[in-house]
Amino acid sequence: MTTQPIFFPKIVHKITSLLSCPEYIAQHRTHPKHFTRKRHLTFPNLVLFLLNQPNSALQTELDAFFQALNGSAFETQVVTAQAFSKTRQKLSASVFEALNSALHAQMDELGLHKTWQGLRLLAVDGSSMHLPLEDPLARHFGTNNGLPVARVSVLQDLPSDQALHTLLITPDVDERSCASMLLTTVRFCLTEAIPPTGSLLSYSAVNSNS
Repeated sequence: MTTQPIFFPKIVHKITSLLSCPEYIAQHRTHPKHFTRKRHLTFPNLVLFLLNQPNSALQTELDAFFQALNGSAFETQVVTAQAFSKTRQKLSASVFEALNSALHAQMDELGLHKTWQGLRLLAVDGSSMHLPLEDPLARHFGTNNGLPVARVSVLQDLPSDQALHTLLITPDVDERSCASMLLTTVRFCLTEAIPPTGSLLSYSAVNSNS
């Protein structure tokens, strides 16, 4: 039987507390009136469902999620896929970056970030990727061979296998500029116990059309 690490409940409590905080909700919704009514698909439920990374039919995933959430013996349709898609538009993507920052702050507080020979080992990796064929994406990012394409760049904590920060940006911004922007976030990701001067950084770039 696998046991949970002793720090796991503390991290979960911190994240779930944020999701229920009115000030936090206000920061990460697309309109002040969103998530003010009492509904099944609340702000916390929506974020937790998305963090669960559904990978099968949306309605099937929604039914299973609410079955587990409500402790039901059988799956029932609590929220439709159409209602989910509509509510998803009320959520700002900034919530996921904020949650990632909160997670790493907790890992710092609990001393969970690993080091290599006393150094915090970070890497920046860049790539390009095709996006869904949608007009707003094509207008914002531009196209290549008729498909919207973006540059993605990630600041990675290698020993902990954690992404600290990610950029999804127009392809006219070169890889070195992306790396520079990511590295400006390092001082916010590291604690005083492991300052940037005690970190080893690596950079690589890969082009991909996947």
